[in-house]
Amino acid sequence: MTVLAANADGAALADAIGTVVADGWVARPEPGRLALTGVGHARLAEVAEGVGTFRELSTAGISPEEYRTAVTVLERMTHNLEGRAGR
Repeated sequence: MTVLAANADGAALADAIGTVVADGWVARPEPGRLALTGVGHARLAEVAEGVGTFRELSTAGISPEEYRTAVTVLERMTHNLEGRAGR
């Protein structure tokens, strides 16, 4: 939850958790804990397959070195803009 909290406020996290619980992706085996259900495991596998397909299509003809360079540049651009978001 700490990793998620770094990227969203508490209300957004609560809404997201409520959604995946209501949709049957996760259950609460005990307070403060979440666990994937069978439905959650199946849906996660579908999502992972889609991500893999997207990654293959989007990186066709791009070398691993070019990919690393692109990611590094985008990370720097994000860092540059994050400092200006509050201004």
